[in-house]
Amino acid sequence: MGRAPLTLATLLILSVCTASAISVTVSCSSTKDYYLEGEYILFTVDITPKSGEAKSLCNLDYKINTSLDSAGIITEIESVDGDLILHPTPEDMYIGDSGTTLKFFLPEIGGVDRITVKVFGHVPDTSDRIKNVTLLVIRADAEKLFEKNITVVNTQKFYRDMKNYETEACTKEDKEKLDEALLYYNDREYWKAERIVSEVEKSIAECRFQERTKSLEEKHDDLKDKLSDLRKDITLIGVNLELKKNKLENYDRLKSQYVNLTSEYETLDKTLDDVTELIDNGRLDDAEEKLDWIEDAMASLKANVTSLLTEMKEEDAGKDIWFWLILAGCVAVLLGGVVIYIIRIRRRDIW
Repeated sequence: MGRAPLTLATLLILSVCTASAISVTVSCSSTKDYYLEGEYILFTVDITPKSGEAKSLCNLDYKINTSLDSAGIITEIESVDGDLILHPTPEDMYIGDSGTTLKFFLPEIGGVDRITVKVFGHVPDTSDRIKNVTLLVIRADAEKLFEKNITVVNTQKFYRDMKNYETEACTKEDKEKLDEALLYYNDREYWKAERIVSEVEKSIAECRFQERTKSLEEKHDDLKDKLSDLRKDITLIGVNLELKKNKLENYDRLKSQYVNLTSEYETLDKTLDDVTELIDNGRLDDAEEKLDWIEDAMASLKANVTSLLTEMKEEDAGKDIWFWLILAGCVAVLLGGVVIYIIRIRRRDIW
């Protein structure tokens, strides 16, 4: 195709291009509404200065970038004198890191008649259902001369998400929306389908959030009740210690254990209050982490409380046994004396 027919063809599709505000005219080849991962693209852009502005594109640093995979960028610069300058050259910066970038400096060449940029490569993969990616950006110094994006669709993820959300939907309305989204998807109207799927996705996320919030609140209340029961046992230990202060041989050690148990209880009670605040603020991950810690710590506290109660009961039981042994001894002595007295009386009566 000669130059005149090419220019005419590209001008016919000028509306699909985005140009800068400087004095140039930009035309480019057409693009599709949607692309699939891995598709091959060859894309061409023509930049021509407006009348009397031929030198405005000289003495500039050019940077051309694309997000295509395994991409190539070729730049042809035609001067007003008819010379053709090609880039990249060995002196240019030509790198492929997260796409491909070409950088070069265009010196004073008397004026630019036209700059043609050709980019080719494969549409990159995306982890999103649908995403806009950079097909081509052309900059001259700080000025953006041209930018073109394309829409990439991950059809597998799109379809998989819709099917998964059918089972996760919390309402009948969400399921009906997914049926509508599937129709748009089958008609390749992906953006319409995406808007609906995003609405359902948000609705499911809110539903999950509410369910998780309720579950954490129930766990919080359950632990609060269990901690209250432990508080009763700790209070009982404190009361017994004070009542038997002068009778317990290990009072100081038992008192120290009681103080530690009280401190552990207060820490857990304070942490439960913190969890309430976290849940109210929607920080569910932090709330769940603290509840798990409280549950483990409470199990340890319960074991220590039970151990101390058992020890105090055993010590009391030991004292009770000695009391009854002494009492039994006294009774035995008393009974022995009564028997001797009776025998003496009977002997006296016989004689």
